[in-house]
Amino acid sequence: MKESNVVIVLVFGPPGSGKTLFSESLKHIADILSGNFLKNFESQNQSKASQDQSPSKPYNNNNVQELQDFHPSVQIINFDEILKHWSIPNTEVPVPSLISSQFDISTQDCLHLQKSVYKNDRITLLNETISHINHKSNLHTLNNQTCVLYVIDDLFTLYSMRKAWFYRSLENKLLFVQIYISCEYNTRKIRNGLRLVGGGYVPEDIMEKLETSFEKPDSHKSWWEKNYTLVLQNSNNDVESVTLLCFDALIWIKKNLSSFKRSQTEYYTIALQK
Repeated sequence: MKESNVVIVLVFGPPGSGKTLFSESLKHIADILSGNFLKNFESQNQSKASQDQSPSKPYNNNNVQELQDFHPSVQIINFDEILKHWSIPNTEVPVPSLISSQFDISTQDCLHLQKSVYKNDRITLLNETISHINHKSNLHTLNNQTCVLYVIDDLFTLYSMRKAWFYRSLENKLLFVQIYISCEYNTRKIRNGLRLVGGGYVPEDIMEKLETSFEKPDSHKSWWEKNYTLVLQNSNNDVESVTLLCFDALIWIKKNLSSFKRSQTEYYTIALQK
């Protein structure tokens, strides 16, 4: 592992679970956990407590104090910036007849070709992202107190997708953790419906299909997925609840940073000897 704490953080879950809001909130909290924030926070919290005796739930002293000697920097990875032509093919939409007629192949073969291109794109995306992170890490001088979290926000529907990121991280001496954002289907459907206007809406038939095809972290007997996964339940639709989840995630990473680093280094060293 690198001397500094550079961490790959997969944030994954089905559509509407709140991955993007969580990732953005995580970065926001990490950004303000610096300088005089703790002193300002404590004075504000004491002032509020004296007024109503009920300080805001997410920002309590226990959460903040646990992170006072932790210096996280959160960088959210944007796939579109790393791989300009990255696109997610929609296999639910029939392949245009022009393709099948032009090359005289069946629709089924077209779908197979489309999925193959998608798989190759994901491998390319993984390689390019790791290269990007290595390049960024080498540009900055990081000390042992600095922890840089590179957040990868995506569906990661299949176990094999997450496995590829785990092993590629180890090969590049990058620490790996993942956060599964869980949420009830009905709540996700409501959230998805709100995207009809703002964008990002997922067709209902795809939502239903993902209910059966999505491979949750406990669906495989995987030692690494069991050890390095934090499961967060995100069913409430308020900022305070998401903020609490972000504090939980940062505290979890801080507490396990050394042990995760040690165990992943040991595993990779043994794997190289085989």
